Amino acid sequence: MPECEAARRNKQALYEIELAWGNGIVDLGKLQRILKGPEYEEELLPVCLQEASESS
Repeated sequence: MPECEAARRNKQALYEIELAWGNGIVDLGKLQRILKGPEYEEELLPVCLQEASESS
């Protein structure tokens, strides 16, 4: 997993935790899917590649 993708997933997971904290219910399955789920690979890699091309 590219470093920018890992950072994006971490930020998304933290955001989800912050949202859920007020409700008192944290969906651990959702966090796991964000951090490790294969269904996110195709959707998020283009964003990562775009960030890499902008920094060049």
